[in-house]
Amino acid sequence: MEIYTDGGEDKYCFVIPDKNIVKTFEKKGITNNESEYLGVIEAIKHVEPGSRVKILTDSKLVANQLRMEWHIKEKRLLALFKEVFEIEWLPRSRNKAGKVLG
Repeated sequence: MEIYTDGGEDKYCFVIPDKNIVKTFEKKGITNNESEYLGVIEAIKHVEPGSRVKILTDSKLVANQLRMEWHIKEKRLLALFKEVFEIEWLPRSRNKAGKVLG
């Protein structure tokens, strides 16, 4: 599934052509980069579990940060990044997936 996202001053959106979904949002006081991230965050909420998704954005900053090719220096963007993508190490004893394999 391909999802297109965009953001601008105080507004952001996403489009899922396969599902004929177009959503727009407004939020006062956010930067352009924050709005680009929020477009991705809202889009992900409409993804069915197990779906393979390709996010398409014209924001080089968001694309490169989400691919972990660029560092995130801005604290507000780092908080948004963590909403999209989070990975955490935990001991094997707490790993529910690890228990499946034995």
